[in-house]
Amino acid sequence: MTEEQLLMEMKNFDRDSDLFNKSIKALRKDFKDKFVAFKDGKVIANGCTFDELRDVTEKKHIDLGSCVVQFILEKDVLYIL
Repeated sequence: MTEEQLLMEMKNFDRDSDLFNKSIKALRKDFKDKFVAFKDGKVIANGCTFDELRDVTEKKHIDLGSCVVQFILEKDVLYIL
């Protein structure tokens, strides 16, 4: 992978991370309490467990390393340390 390709992947991941965070409330309706793989502005795979998500992405030949992977909670949680 060239340096230019790597920078492009990093920019795409950063964009997807922002889009995921902006979409979290809408995503909760369909993916509450599930793991999701988010790429190009949409959920491309989901599962009840991480292992299930990994199995789905492997079958679809999706590289999880190129996706935003999150567990979607029913509501926002704030941890105070």
